[in-house]
Formats: sequence, structure tokens, C-alpha cells
Amino acid sequence: MNKFLLILGSFLLLLGACKKDLNFNKFDELTLSPEYAIPLAIIDLEMNDLLKEDSNIVYDNTGLIHFTFKEDTIASFPVDSFVKLPELTPITSNSTLGVLDIDNTFTSDVTSLGDMATNFNAPTKAALNSANGTVTIFPAITDNNNTVTILPYSNSTFSNINLSQGFLVLEFRNRLPVTIDVVRLNLFNMIPFQSLIGQVLFTNIPPGGGKKDSINLAGSTLSSSLGYSLPQFRSFASQAPVLVNLNDSIIVDATTSNLKCASGFAVFPNTEINAQTLDIDIKADDPTAQIKFATFNSGLINYKLSSTIKEKLSLKILFPGATKNGTPFPPIEIDVNNESKSGAIDISGMKMDLTQDISQPYNKLKVLVKPTLVSSGQLKLFDSSDYVNAEFSFDNFQFEAIEGNLGKKTIPIDASDIKLDMLEDFNTGFNLDDPKLKINTNNSMGIPITVSLDVNGVSGSGATQKLNGPPFTIPYPTSLNQGSVNGTFVYDKTNSDLPKLVSLPPKQVTFAGVAQLDTSGNFNRNNDFIKRGSSITVGFEMDLPFSLKTNDFTLSDTSDNPFFEVRPDGTLGNFLLGKDFDSNNVEFIDLIVKMDNGIPFDGSLYMFFADKDGIIKDSVSTPRFIQAAIPDANGKTIKNTVSVNTVRLTGQNLAAMQRSNLSKMIFKFQISTYANGSQIVKIYSDYKSKIGLSAKIKLKNYQPLKK
Repeated sequence: MNKFLLILGSFLLLLGACKKDLNFNKFDELTLSPEYAIPLAIIDLEMNDLLKEDSNIVYDNTGLIHFTFKEDTIASFPVDSFVKLPELTPITSNSTLGVLDIDNTFTSDVTSLGDMATNFNAPTKAALNSANGTVTIFPAITDNNNTVTILPYSNSTFSNINLSQGFLVLEFRNRLPVTIDVVRLNLFNMIPFQSLIGQVLFTNIPPGGGKKDSINLAGSTLSSSLGYSLPQFRSFASQAPVLVNLNDSIIVDATTSNLKCASGFAVFPNTEINAQTLDIDIKADDPTAQIKFATFNSGLINYKLSSTIKEKLSLKILFPGATKNGTPFPPIEIDVNNESKSGAIDISGMKMDLTQDISQPYNKLKVLVKPTLVSSGQLKLFDSSDYVNAEFSFDNFQFEAIEGNLGKKTIPIDASDIKLDMLEDFNTGFNLDDPKLKINTNNSMGIPITVSLDVNGVSGSGATQKLNGPPFTIPYPTSLNQGSVNGTFVYDKTNSDLPKLVSLPPKQVTFAGVAQLDTSGNFNRNNDFIKRGSSITVGFEMDLPFSLKTNDFTLSDTSDNPFFEVRPDGTLGNFLLGKDFDSNNVEFIDLIVKMDNGIPFDGSLYMFFADKDGIIKDSVSTPRFIQAAIPDANGKTIKNTVSVNTVRLTGQNLAAMQRSNLSKMIFKFQISTYANGSQIVKIYSDYKSKIGLSAKIKLKNYQPLKK
């Protein structure tokens, strides 16, 4: 747009910026006399023509003129500015088969007195056979017989197993009519060959009674076929006659108890094997962040499984608390059978619950690996050291949302410079009454973030002024599905030094600062969230209503000297009246301004004449060059004023210009608002003024112009 100098072009049309609008060629038609005057122009000025609405000038609904500067983005923060998840390290699960539980089994053997007698010595056998079926004295028996009796015990769940613990409980029951004094019992494995398992001793077993003892099987081998022998058997003769019956018997009961086998051949039961819970640390780059839930847009959990167990294993991989689309995430089931296997688990859409650890209900993903041995019903060789290993690595994890307390991270706002070219023609006194700096934010992150801005204005001369405004918290969405939230924070004269900054006036404004995740304790930080693609943008809009009170508002500009021709080398040529006119013959030139003023400004005009290097060597001033219109109490013009003022250039001025080649004119216009700056005034788009311009020249010596 045009320079802001045009705001008050109505006051400066007679100067260099308006030289093109004045018809100095009218002097060519003059027949000069020692003193004469000539009208130059009558100009109607309307503020809505001088300050037309554009991107930087707007009218509000009352017609008050506002100057605006807007930058949509002075800072932006993508989602990973605040929370960044590092790559996850691989984890390993090692599960050994361990010992197998063997179901308890029971067997019982009944041996009649007649069967036992076949192994007794001849006299005892003869005595028993003779007494069979009679009531008589039962003979004493002493027998040392190592004959092994096979127990009717057959176990199809194993053949030979090595036990880490367990007992074999033996009970001897006496069904003879006499007390058995001593019984020694040896227990044997019968396959693949006979081997002693252990020995028990029973004493003083009355008729109809029984005794129990057990053999500790820890470290022993147990086969699926057992036998026993009675290497010592002794009973006393009855003290009175009893019925002797060869069908009377002894009973041997054998029961296994709490067997756990470490190796051997067995039918694997359906068994869960050492389920393991793996903890995966999911930490943000900010160590203070406490993540409770992480929903993943994409991601793969790669697995490598290896098993030496000679039976099928069904592995369930569970993520406690995990959901997808609001329903529990199903277990991942993988079968492995004495082999190695690899693959990947797609977790796209999974919402992981990182609160499952009571001692630390954040930043921990629990993965439960549950191997289950699936029985084939066949005997298989095994060892408790057989294992299944699982290795997990993580690939292409991209989150959709992260929830929890997302920490206290601080993010610097890089400095950005905004140029305000509109204000470069102002020098001082741009004391606007109610400037506003609006900080506009757009935020799709559910985190309270406090911004501390360091705003600094720099004038064309290098003077600086800080905004010194308070920090503010960016409005934010409070639910994942809310979307973006717009916000505006306003710096004004009540909370900052914005009026001082504007009054420099600034040629550029620098924005910097920091964004801090809130640490005040005024917000519930347990429900922070961010989503994929979310961000924060910060922009600004400077709103400068043309409402001010000043007594030193200064405008300035520099142009070529309008009273002479200025050559390209910066020297002066002919006087404005033509090459045949001698400026030394001029006593004075008056530029006369009659103004019907509708703007509530008083003004003083200062013109400085300088050489081509800008060194000032002469000047002309006209205090009270214009007279302010009269405003009401609200600062709006209610009555125009009419004034007539003259700018005089003497012959000495013109001679000095020509002598010193003063080819530059620097003009300054110092403005005061109504009543010498004691009242706030406002500039509206409907203000109108009329200017009449004329010139008066007085010559020292009258000489007609040469034709």
C-alpha cells in the first residue's frame, strides 16, 4: 500500500510528496510585476479516499479507521514437539518346561495263604495243608523268600520317568487269623529291567489290621510296571485253636503321591508352562511424562519363537487391558512344535493400557506370554530343561493418540521478525490510545500450554521497546474427538507496554519466547492427550484504532528540492520559474494555504534543506500551520475550523539553496491533537477537508521575462 504519509496528505500537498499535483507551469503565462499572486489549486480531501480499505486498513461499523497487521503463523508446534516416543528395545521371554505333574495311581495285590505256602519250607507247607479247613493251632511261619510278585500296576501315561519329588505309599494288610510279627517288603521297577526302588518294614500286625509306610521317590526312577518281594516274613503260632483256611490272605496296596518328573518318557498332560509377564517401557523423550494409554495407528510386533519341547505348544500372547474399537484386544495364538517360527503381530488400532502395573501405573506395557502344552496322547521323551523362547521386536510404531500426564517439557519459540513498513514515515508521538495485539491460536492438542512471549519493537532509528506482557494459556480441546480449538489472547494498555511499543513507532517487531506444558497445578494434567497430526499454531493481529492523544506526533519524508530542477548528479539547475529567471531577483515566495479542516489535529510545518549527502544547511518553519477541527467528548469532529497560513521562502533562502546545491528537502510535520494534545481524538472514514493553495511572489527588481 502507499506510505502512511498519505494519511495526512491533505496537509502536505504543497510539499515534495505533492509537487506533482501543483501546476507550477501557470507561471509561464505570467506577465511579471514587482509583486503578484496566483491561485494554484483547490483540493477536496476525503479520508476514505486518502485511506482506502485494504489488507492493512479497515473501518469498523462506526467508520473509525483501524490499522491492522496480521501474520497467521509466527510459531507452530507439530505433535512431536511435545511428546516423542523413542524406538522400543527388543524383549525376550524364556520359559522352560520344568517338571511334569504325574497323576496319582493306585494298585493292590491280594496273595492267599495257599499261594504263599508254595514258597514256604516243606514242614510249614505240610502243616498248613494238613490243618486247612480245621480248627486247630495255627503253625508259626518263618519265611525268607525273594520271589518277586508282579503288582497289577500298569500306567499308560509314562514308561520310565525320573522323579524330582513324590512318594510311593505302601500299606500292608493282614487277613490271617494270627499276628504277623515282621514283614520286610522290597519294591522293584520291572522294566526295562528289575531294579530296587526301596524297602519298608512292618511289625506287629494283628489279624484284620494293617500298617503303612512310604518310599521317597525324589531322585528315583519309576517305571510303569512294579513288583515286590517279601524277603522276611514271620508270624507266631496261635495260642488257641483257630480255623485254618488257605484262602485267607495278605494285601499289599501301593499309591503314588505328588509325583513330579524331571525327565523320561511320558504322555504330556495339557499344561500351562511358566507364563511370563513382560514389561515394555514406553517412555517419552520427556522423563516427567506419565503415559497411561497409547493408541497406535500402525505398528508391528515381530516375534521369533523357538521350542525344544517335543510336543505342540500353543502360545497365547495377551496385552492386559488392551482394546480395539472399544472391545478387548483378542489374544494372539501361535502354535509351535519342536521348531523355530517367526512372524509379526499387527497392532494397528490397538489402544494399549499402560496402567496395569500397580506400583507404577504409567509408561509400562505388559505383555503376557502363556505357553500351553497340548497333549498328543503319545509317549514323548522330555526333559525339564526343554524350553520355549520368544523374542519380540517392534517396527513402524506410529501412534494415533497418547493419553496421560504428558510432562513439563519446554519448547523454545524461534525468533521471527515482522516488518511494519506502514509506520516507517512516523518519527515520534504515535501515541495511540487503545492499541491491541491479539495472539490467535489454533490448538488440537489436549494439553494446557502456557506461552511466554518476548515481543520487542525496533524503530527505524534503532530504539527498542519490549511488550512486557503476561504469559497466557492456550485454549485446548478436552476430549479426543473435539477437534481444534481456536483462542485469542489480547495484549493492551491494561496488561502490557503495548502503547509504548507502538509509539516508537516500530519498523519491525520481533516475536520469540517459550511454550511450557503447564506446571501451575491449576489444571488436571492426568487427562492430557495428543493425536496424530495434531499441532498448535500461533499467529498475531495488531489492531491500531486511529484514536490518539499527542502533542509531538511527527511525520517526515524526504524529496528533491521542489523549487529547482535537480540534475542527476545532485546539483541544482534552473529555478522553478524557468531558465531565464534569476532566483537572486526574488525577495520572497509565499505559499498560502487556506484550509477548511475537518480533522481534529493542529500542525506545525518544518522544512529542512540539505545537500545531496543529507547534510542540513537551511530551514523554514511555520508553527500552527493548521488548526484542529473541534471534536466532541468522544473525540469525533463536530465542527470544522478555517485557517489561513503562509510558508515564506526568502531570497536569502533561495540563494543559499542554489549556492550550496541544497538538492534535498526534508520536511517534518509535527501534529498535536485538539487542545494541545489534552484530548483523545478519533479519525473516521467520513472526515472531509478542503484546501485552497495559492502563491505570492515579490521581486527585488522588476524585469519582464525573456520570450
